[in-house]
Amino acid sequence: MGRIITLLRNINYLMKHSLWEQREEDIVYLTNKILDDGIYEYGLTETRDCLKILSKTESLNMIKNSPRSFVRTGDGEIKLMLGMDQPFQRYEKEIDDILRKLLKEPREDIYVGINRGYFQALDNKSDDEKRYYRRMAYEWRKFYKENCNKKSVYIDAAFTSCDLEKNGTNEADIYYEEIKKIFENKKLAIVSGIGILEKLENDIFENAECVIKIDAPRINAWDEHTRIIQEINKKVPKNYVIIFILGMAGKAMIPQLTDQGYMCWDVGHLAKYYDENKKKTVFTKEERAKFFAPD
Repeated sequence: MGRIITLLRNINYLMKHSLWEQREEDIVYLTNKILDDGIYEYGLTETRDCLKILSKTESLNMIKNSPRSFVRTGDGEIKLMLGMDQPFQRYEKEIDDILRKLLKEPREDIYVGINRGYFQALDNKSDDEKRYYRRMAYEWRKFYKENCNKKSVYIDAAFTSCDLEKNGTNEADIYYEEIKKIFENKKLAIVSGIGILEKLENDIFENAECVIKIDAPRINAWDEHTRIIQEINKKVPKNYVIIFILGMAGKAMIPQLTDQGYMCWDVGHLAKYYDENKKKTVFTKEERAKFFAPD
């Protein structure tokens, strides 16, 4: 009986859809993807109308030398802007609108980050990274090209981490020590999910002058964004840097808080990256999945 029902459903589908049209659409898509991937994989981007994205080092130097608020975006933010719920944050139209506006309408007081890796050759990538970028980078490039401002200069959203494959190496140690310098002698207010920082053994913020902590939900923090902003307004003086470790919800709060006179930094998983680097964790496929899972 089950087979008969499946057969009838298939016949019904074929009556409504042209398989040739679907096949042709797939062929066109794959051709465009292969051509676009090849251009970036082999570093031929000089011939393309590319977005202007600083390197990791250039991005870090911008924060050091000309500090201002910053918001970073990557695959999770793109998926949310495409209407998909994410492990840390369900889809919210307000977050979608705020992130799209940041990408399209550059502000002088907020740096916006996009993942430069989507637009780079893959020579120095690990095999796992190559597989990921070959599968996904075309879609993410396409989104950014459609939603970013080609006259703007973007920071690299990945500047807050060293490649996981370099974890525990001298190169990673040096890079994270450079990042630590941006927190030295600063007054910080850290907004993060309850208990997340307390689980870490090594503190990248240890050289800050002082720290105020503001607790937020680990998941779907946008549900409490009004309360969080009010608590910041009540507890945090304007000469503090607000550090957001709060996924998409934190990113979407930054424009409002910047309008109020705060400097806000969206550092994402930085504290976890630093902790795992100090512990010299070897990132297997399982460790990688565990690292990026909701805390």
